[in-house]
Amino acid sequence: MSPESIVVQGLLPLSLHPVVGKLQLAGKGEEKMDKTLIKMKIAELEKKLEDVLDVLHPEDYSEYLDYIDWLITKTDLFLKGRSFKKGKDYKKFGTFKRGDIVLVNFGYNVGTEKNKIRWAIVIDINNLPTFGTVTVVPLTTKQGRTVNHPTCVFVGHIPPLPSNKTYVDVGNIRSISKLRIMRTVGRANNDVLNAVDEKLKELFLGKY
Repeated sequence: MSPESIVVQGLLPLSLHPVVGKLQLAGKGEEKMDKTLIKMKIAELEKKLEDVLDVLHPEDYSEYLDYIDWLITKTDLFLKGRSFKKGKDYKKFGTFKRGDIVLVNFGYNVGTEKNKIRWAIVIDINNLPTFGTVTVVPLTTKQGRTVNHPTCVFVGHIPPLPSNKTYVDVGNIRSISKLRIMRTVGRANNDVLNAVDEKLKELFLGKY
């Protein structure tokens, strides 16, 4: 097995790689690296994407296209995040208040984790503009299994959202980058927030 293939499989530290290696230290102590390993990984990703397409059933094509679109979007978010990091202008992230209803691009995740673009409620009590992340609970209107799922709480209609059968999927609470938030449309009332709080206590602190 070549050193290059060992690195690709994550078995050899970069410092020992004869092609990539550590070239030199920059003025601020950062390591410089050429593009060799990056190009190898890009080629590996391209091959993987093509291999998956060869084994997919036609009914899965649409979902796979959505997944690839997310990889493109996530790359854009990576570049946007780097601009914030380098400029240290964190206030551009904005401030979100507890109860804000936000449209979030959750992307494509693993297993049954929440995916795609969906509404969510901010539950942070004190989210400062200098914070790059915010904690949310996603909303769902799907019927069937979700209705009886123990991690969900029924809240009915949350203006200005159109559905009268909205559930808060409290079990999928997560911290997200503010870069994932596409827009804010309103605020959930105290009854909804109290219901979320009670479900959080039940799921993570034990029933009171």
